Amino acid sequence: MKISILKSDSFETTNWFGGTTTEIYIHPKETSYQERNFDFRLSIAKVIDQETTFTPLPGIRRKLMVLKGEITLRHENYHRKKLGEFDVDTFEGNWKTYCSGNCVDFNLMMSGDTNGNLEGFSILKNEVVHRDISTRLEFVAVFTFIGKTNIDIAGELHPLNAGELMVIERPKTKNIRITALKNSSLVWLNINTK
Repeated sequence: MKISILKSDSFETTNWFGGTTTEIYIHPKETSYQERNFDFRLSIAKVIDQETTFTPLPGIRRKLMVLKGEITLRHENYHRKKLGEFDVDTFEGNWKTYCSGNCVDFNLMMSGDTNGNLEGFSILKNEVVHRDISTRLEFVAVFTFIGKTNIDIAGELHPLNAGELMVIERPKTKNIRITALKNSSLVWLNINTK
């Protein structure tokens, strides 16, 4: 089991058609978003323009969760979905996707045989949450969007500040305990690449 904590000052932010995007994790490390050769990529985007079209990403499956704000996604010839806080939409990167509204969103992009899920939740200061982990997973990740948390993994405490990501590779523990040191909003991810 390998535990990594990535801090916000190590993330790279770039512009896209409708706002900005910040890559917070990519696997494998030697891959790149530009070459589209990753198994999965995690990013935070700000949708600034009221009306925009998403960048086409053929061969990439996407799960997008709104962290703040509200948007409506319209996938031409497929479906339309209104998203508020912690709502998720799943779609293919080659779909023509239009976005209305403004938000901060969390993106899980996957290619090949990679599959994953993401879930958002809030916990109040001093609240404790237990999360079960399947040891069949390759990756578990926790992103603290707002607040500050302590994550207890097998008796070892890992503080996670706002804007920081914890990645657990090949987890060996079946349960972790999350304690909110402040009111916090988090994203929980389970990912397998095969």
